[in-house]
Amino acid sequence: MTQKVLKESEISSRKMVILIVPAANHLTIAPGSINSISYHLLSALSNYNETFFYAIVNNLDPNVKLNTNIRTFRVGSLVKPPSDFGFLNELMYPMRYFKCANTILRSEKVDIIHHMLPFVYGISYNPIFIFKKTGKWKFVIGPAELPHLFFYDEFIILSRTKNKPNKLMHSLIFWLRKVEKSTYLRYMSSKTLDKCDILIAVNEATKKGYSKVMSNKKIRVIPLGVDLNEFKFSEPPLNHDILTVGLHIQRKGFDYLIKAMPKILKEHPEARLHIPSSGPRTDILKALAKDLGIESNVIFHGYLSRNELLELYKSCRVFCHPSLSEGFCHTTLEAMATGRPVVSTRTNGSEMVENGKTGFLVSPGDSDALADAIIKIFSDDELTYKVGVKGRKKVEEEYDWDIIAKKYYEVYEEVMK
Repeated sequence: MTQKVLKESEISSRKMVILIVPAANHLTIAPGSINSISYHLLSALSNYNETFFYAIVNNLDPNVKLNTNIRTFRVGSLVKPPSDFGFLNELMYPMRYFKCANTILRSEKVDIIHHMLPFVYGISYNPIFIFKKTGKWKFVIGPAELPHLFFYDEFIILSRTKNKPNKLMHSLIFWLRKVEKSTYLRYMSSKTLDKCDILIAVNEATKKGYSKVMSNKKIRVIPLGVDLNEFKFSEPPLNHDILTVGLHIQRKGFDYLIKAMPKILKEHPEARLHIPSSGPRTDILKALAKDLGIESNVIFHGYLSRNELLELYKSCRVFCHPSLSEGFCHTTLEAMATGRPVVSTRTNGSEMVENGKTGFLVSPGDSDALADAIIKIFSDDELTYKVGVKGRKKVEEEYDWDIIAKKYYEVYEEVMK
C-alpha cells in the first residue's frame, strides 16, 4: 500500500468517509470510457470538501491529479507502463483489494463502500461483502450497465491475439464467463447485489434489467457524464466527413456503416468515413471497404492520442455510432459535447439521443437507414448546426460531470439517513 490510513484527528471534521473501488481497478486519464469514468467521477465528487475518499487501485496513472481529500492505495505491481496494467495485476486485484480494504475498515470508521462500474463483463463482485454482517457502513454500487451482446464472439476473437499476456487474459475472462451461470462467480455477484443498499443504473433500461434480480426500490438512475472542458463546442464544419469511434469488434457495427458508404457517395462523392483505433476486425473492415471499391473514402487512423482524437471530432461534420449493442454510449456524449450531429442506432445505451432533435436514431444493422440519416444532415446546413447546438445544450444540462457528481452525492446523503 502506498499511503497510510488517516489518523482519527484528520477525519474528525469530515461529514463522510467513503471507500471507492474504481472502475477497471485503476485511475487514469488515458482514452477509453471505462478507463476515464472513475477519474472524472471521483474528481467531481471530491469537490465536496467535507467528504474524504479512499481509492484502492491496481495502478495509478502518474498524469492523474487528485484533490487532497482523496487518498489512494496502489495494490498492483507496476511492471508495465500505465497504459498496460497487466494480466497478473487484474487477476490478483480482488485478493489484494480484500486485504487492503480490511486494513482500512479495521483502522477507522468508513461510512460508505462505493463499488464503481460493476458487472461490465458480468463477473464483477466485491469480496468485502463478507464483512457486511458486522460492518456499519452502507454499500453503493454503480454506475452499473447491462451486459453487452456478442460477448462470446468478441472474446473468442480477442483470445487469438498474438500478444501472449492479452491472449491469456481474454481466454481466462472468456472461461470465467462460461462458468459464471452455475458456479462461484455467479454466487459472489449475487451476494454482492444482495448486500447493496443502493444500485445506480446508467439508464432506465439498466434499471429494468436489474429490477429482475433485486428490489426496484434500491435502484436509482444516474447517467454517465462527459468533461465539457475537454470536449468543447465548435460549429460543425460543412464538409462531408463522418467520424465513428470504438474498438474494432463485432458489436460496434462498423461493417454496416461501411456498407452505407456507397449510397452516401452517390449523393456526396467526396464523403469520407474516419475510423480511428484498431481491433480484431480491422483487417476484415479494410477488406470490406476494398471489396466495395471505396477504400479511398474510408480512412483507418489507428490509435490516436487524446488530442488527435479531439481534433478529429472537430474536423468531421457528423458522428455515427452504428453499434449493435451498447450499455451506455459514452462516445456519443463526447460528440454531442463538441456540437456534432449524431446518427446512432437504437440500443440500451442511446437514450441521450432525442430522435430529430439532438440526433437521429435508426435500427441496428440497417445500412440504408444509416445512409439516409447521414445524407439528410449533409444536405441541410441549417439542420446540421441546429442539431449540433441542441446536442451540446442537452449535455450541458444533463451530462456534465459536476451535475452527475451532485446526484451521486445526494445518493450518499440518502443512504446515510
